[in-house]
Amino acid sequence: KFTDNFGYLADLKNRNYLGSKAKPHDLSYDYNGQMNTANCYVVTHPGYYKFPLVYGNAIKNGATNAIAYGEGTNSTTFVNHLDRPIEDPYIYANSDCTVGSAALVWQDAESLISYIGLSSDNHYIEFEITKDNIEQGNAVIAVKDESRNIMWSWHIWVTNKNVYETYTYGDYKFMPIALGQRETDQGTTCTFYQWGRKDPFPGATANNQTIENIESQTSYSSSILNPGKFIQGTNSSTYLHNWLSGNLKDLWNVGNTSITNNTATSQKTIYDPSPVGFKVPPPTAFTAIELSTDYWNPTSGKEGIRVPNSGDFWRAFGYLVWGSGSSAYVGTRGYFWSCGPHEQDYMRGGWNLYFCSGEVYRQDASVRSWGYSVRPVSE
Repeated sequence: KFTDNFGYLADLKNRNYLGSKAKPHDLSYDYNGQMNTANCYVVTHPGYYKFPLVYGNAIKNGATNAIAYGEGTNSTTFVNHLDRPIEDPYIYANSDCTVGSAALVWQDAESLISYIGLSSDNHYIEFEITKDNIEQGNAVIAVKDESRNIMWSWHIWVTNKNVYETYTYGDYKFMPIALGQRETDQGTTCTFYQWGRKDPFPGATANNQTIENIESQTSYSSSILNPGKFIQGTNSSTYLHNWLSGNLKDLWNVGNTSITNNTATSQKTIYDPSPVGFKVPPPTAFTAIELSTDYWNPTSGKEGIRVPNSGDFWRAFGYLVWGSGSSAYVGTRGYFWSCGPHEQDYMRGGWNLYFCSGEVYRQDASVRSWGYSVRPVSE
């Protein structure tokens, strides 16, 4: 029987305040009592928080998780903002990585983050979400070097949901909602991701909402330096509509070389956008879900597909267009990335789930610069 000792059933503004300025609540210890880091931290209460300056999930169960940045494999994919291989999980322990400041990149709820700063030793980012300003929402917080270049950034996801109450389909346990999902007066949204990037973009409540963008393909290190910018794809016959000037296959699955859609397992990377305990699904995960157009829900503001005999509902969040970063098909189509890459003709893309009122494709293939939803599975 569920006992609400932590105040989850209360409205966000009425939940217990966690931490204080003198002793911030450490988000990296919320999972199992040992330090576990990620690119996304889930906040469910007002409070004064901190998290360590660590590359993604490079610390797992209190120890260095070096495989997450390719150590011990043949991968040369994983680099920092200086376009250099990762030497140490802690950002400030890498060569020429002197911490200078912390900053807000964006937030989709006004005044959601009330304060951002660094700990006295420059080893943690600290921030506050007050009882007055807390609501469902998302923010991206960054650490900068002494020259004010962004060294890394993290997604702060404020939700009233328990994201660890998963739905099980075959061998996969799916998060109950999409990454960054929030309910607003205008509708339900989630954050969008370009395939292989670690940072989110704000969700959309209508079509033709546009965000800032970069004009052409770029390197991964440049995407780290510019987490708030959508990178346009190109019409190049070499890498059609790819935001990345290269053909890396293991951005979300360490050491992966497969371009087929039958990959069933994966190894979480430091570029994975999921919270602690979760990862982007492998391509076969969507085949385990009973999704059919027979269960399409046309209710205004709630378009999507219900899973039969379940409370699970996959919303049609739409997507961000590869060439402009503007939103499209909000409320009428759903697109969810897997961690698997594909190559078809001269397309360099990723496998994904796609559905609308008349079609369901569990292993669709799309180019990597689209901004799609992510619904993680348990590691």
